[in-house]
Amino acid sequence: MNFESLFAETKQEQRVFEDIDDPVKDYVLDCSIDIFGVPDDEDIAESIYNGDTEQAVRIGTVTGIYVLGSQLTCAGFDLLQICDDHDAYSEYIISALLEQENELPLSIDDPEIIDVFCIDDILLYKEAQDSSLRQRIIEALPQFLLGLYHHTPDLLAVYPEPLPYEKTAFEKVNEKMAEIAFAQAQESILGADSLDDRDIRFIMDEEKLNIVLGRRRKGQTYPEAAKDLNVWKVYENAGFTELGNSRVLIRD
Repeated sequence: MNFESLFAETKQEQRVFEDIDDPVKDYVLDCSIDIFGVPDDEDIAESIYNGDTEQAVRIGTVTGIYVLGSQLTCAGFDLLQICDDHDAYSEYIISALLEQENELPLSIDDPEIIDVFCIDDILLYKEAQDSSLRQRIIEALPQFLLGLYHHTPDLLAVYPEPLPYEKTAFEKVNEKMAEIAFAQAQESILGADSLDDRDIRFIMDEEKLNIVLGRRRKGQTYPEAAKDLNVWKVYENAGFTELGNSRVLIRD
């Protein structure tokens, strides 16, 4: 499909109460952005540019999570903790950024104070299923985000889900050990008169706790053979590169 131009809009309701501070909602934004195409027709295009969008072609929707890390950190909150409180996807991406900070672009001085748009999905209607159109939308995202949210991200990031693959024996054993440790921790907590945080950490180390809670683990990745190359190609063609070996793709 050929379009003279693309435009984006969002119909999400925004509601803020003066007496409620919620850093999860204030600094980590769920975004749903509708994408439209302006047909390559002079009269129709002029009508759309003048505000009559009835003849615009709805192409699809971009969903994502806008992490305002610079404001969040400056307000005194823990970036990774707030993302973890919000959802597993942004937690995974931010965890990889913090772990692989030496692999970040030179323009990024501190991963704790960057703003990241985590692309969740780009849903295109059947008639608009075109890799070049998907790539065009990705490349226009920073401009769309600036226009809709009045802020340009330092990074675009995406974690392409792996194809089904068999976990290694080590991974399976590690996960089973985490389950056993979690059960022991529960038994100790329920059977004791008091148990402080140090005792809980002794029973559940950080790696086992992350496994049980579904968080990203240090060095977590998936096999090369599990890459969905069709998805990877679209993002790589749009200028994304992998962050270390994390399978997180980024573009500044």
